[in-house]
Amino acid sequence: MIVSTEVEVKTRKVVEDPKLSLKQFARYYDSTLNGKEAILRGSKYPGNYIPKYYEIARTIIVDTFASNFGDYDLYFDEFKRHSDRLKKESLPFDTKTDDYKNRHFSAMALEKFATLKRVIIPILERYVLNSNLKNRRQSIFIREVKIGAMSDILLYDEIGNQIGLLKFNFTQSKLKEHEAQLSLHVLHTFFSQIKQLNLKPRHCIFVDVYSAKIFNAERASGIEDIANSSCMEIKSKWPTVIKP
Repeated sequence: MIVSTEVEVKTRKVVEDPKLSLKQFARYYDSTLNGKEAILRGSKYPGNYIPKYYEIARTIIVDTFASNFGDYDLYFDEFKRHSDRLKKESLPFDTKTDDYKNRHFSAMALEKFATLKRVIIPILERYVLNSNLKNRRQSIFIREVKIGAMSDILLYDEIGNQIGLLKFNFTQSKLKEHEAQLSLHVLHTFFSQIKQLNLKPRHCIFVDVYSAKIFNAERASGIEDIANSSCMEIKSKWPTVIKP
């Protein structure tokens, strides 16, 4: 008697044309050769698992700022309260699970963000802030490389004109030398080319939460050349990237 069995074979997705997330692209230029190869392999052969450790914190911060409620001190009290809540909510879960990690890392990010009140409030005072989190698929092509281009918050003046953007970085790893400026270049280029908006560079803001540093696109000498050279290198290497 022959028994027929079926074995499920998991196939790894292959991205045929060059495509990177904003984070991957911004870190590519300053990475080592091995680091660059790892970024390209992870982008060409992405797994099914996408970590979302800081997304709870991102959503809480963006939604709070987008309320445009005038009591800024209250915002930061709320971030601390949410941090304490998430820490407690994480405790019943195994530390290896996403249920734990998503709450724990977001709690740490909110706790750190709550200490940035002095540097963040001046931003809040200058703009009307709107959430952009619903547009997670925003992207742009630079030199035939598709790059994620989602800002977290859109910055408006008092009469309703968009004049800037805001992006948060929550990861604890140290920023690469050009990471913030490459991120801002991609985001600024997206609004210039896709949305036909001439945003002034000083209103395009990147906040690195754990270093408590704020960048804008004004101080970005030579960054377009760096972005273009990175894209040309990525495009040329893409066909040779081997499955892990």
